[in-house]
Amino acid sequence: MDENPERFGPASKRGSPSRNASLLRVVVDGPLPVSTAGATTPDSDRNIHIGTGEPLDAALQRIALEQFDRAIGDLTDGEVERDKAIHNARKAMKRIRGILRLVRDELGNGVYRFENVILRDAARRFGSARDLAVMVETLERLVGDHTDQIVAARYEPVMGRVRARHRDLVESLDGQHSVVDEVVATLTEARRRFAAWPADGAVRDEFAAVASGVSRVYRRGRRGFCLLY
Repeated sequence: MDENPERFGPASKRGSPSRNASLLRVVVDGPLPVSTAGATTPDSDRNIHIGTGEPLDAALQRIALEQFDRAIGDLTDGEVERDKAIHNARKAMKRIRGILRLVRDELGNGVYRFENVILRDAARRFGSARDLAVMVETLERLVGDHTDQIVAARYEPVMGRVRARHRDLVESLDGQHSVVDEVVATLTEARRRFAAWPADGAVRDEFAAVASGVSRVYRRGRRGFCLLY
């Protein structure tokens, strides 16, 4: 296996057409909750699939580049509310990491670890801001949904402090040493490497190319499920 992080895997002989494309959505994006299975899916999410007759390596590259473009686009678009941009960017990075996990054995551990750590650390830089945003949303929903049991005024001091902390943290992301700019630069450079992925033969065009990745993710999910239940 080629361990050079500047190159995504060795060329290999092309096999049979890719199968079980629906597995890609489950591994990359996770299964849809039952309550949202019939909901309208954003346009940027509809392409998380392998098209009929589309080579596996080309499909994975296309999906990854679309996710990079979504993350970079939202983070640099002044019209997109900052919390939403951060949330979308973190989801996009998670999906790209899902693709890496899917074909980890095809790419080689060197490539996988290099790119996975880059994306993991970039997403973590937004972690605190996202956590506070969820906390604000949760408190507001809790109070709003239980007006018959909760006196909103009693919670306002706490909610005010959380909102202020969240606002200050989000503003600091665009400060003198802009975290947003640094993450965008990291994603732009990573996108360049993914765009240089030699799509013709980088990943075998057969289910065997992703079988070990699917199995590994499934085992990890089962272990997590057993810990919870």
